Amino acid sequence: AMTQREVTLTTIVEDDDLIIRRGSVDGETDAPVIVFSSAGLDARQGKRLEFIGQLGKLGRPSLFVVDKTRTWYAHGDMASRIQNAILDQLETLGADKVDTIGNSMGGFGCLAFGEVLPVRRAIAFSPRFSPDSSIIPDRRLPRLLAEYRGRFPFPTAEKGLRAAESAVVLHGLHEPDLPHARAYSKAIKTGHWVLPVPRHEVAMCLRETNDLFPFVRSFLNGRPERAAEILQRAGAFRSIDDPERLETPYDLSARQTADRDYVQDDAG
Repeated sequence: AMTQREVTLTTIVEDDDLIIRRGSVDGETDAPVIVFSSAGLDARQGKRLEFIGQLGKLGRPSLFVVDKTRTWYAHGDMASRIQNAILDQLETLGADKVDTIGNSMGGFGCLAFGEVLPVRRAIAFSPRFSPDSSIIPDRRLPRLLAEYRGRFPFPTAEKGLRAAESAVVLHGLHEPDLPHARAYSKAIKTGHWVLPVPRHEVAMCLRETNDLFPFVRSFLNGRPERAAEILQRAGAFRSIDDPERLETPYDLSARQTADRDYVQDDAG
């Protein structure tokens, strides 16, 4: 078992729209990991930093990016502020590559920012392919996101996804996520995985089976074959191997329950 190391946090940016915190651990090694926050209430208020426990175990320097506005980095000049702040931190750390990880809105961010940051490895849980409902219709947060239609800094995650050296994207069979999952399946092919549960929170599913940390550790440490074995053990499959599973929801009653939970949690 790996020792959990305490992560010391330093605030780089904190205002009404954006939080960026730097995490450091004793004896930290390798490239920094950027965690892009989900749109869940505690996460976007900076009360809960996602994946901090996994990074403490890995002993990696980290940066936590929180879009408090839930606009997929479209509010004001947020995207360029994030880019500049991270590049400044990389210079301070003497790093020329980063790894990224994120859930939901953060999953989109961890891929999309590959357009403007030197991303080596990226792990995205349940990301939208696009926050723009004119590209992929999506009923979630319609009033908030309609304001930015046609002017998102990253209309889709595809350019960033292709720029990353390697990436893995994992979805469940949660009905609102399926159009996005189908788009990723075409864009990333063997790197797109599906966990056959009617839930948006697939990272939580892996945590419940004690597979989350082994998966994150293996992929971020450059062992994609081992990461794939862990996903298969957890019951996940590559969407390219069974594309029809993305065409219909997993289970109607469970899907409705998941949708209610999703709305209540304000997730993205």
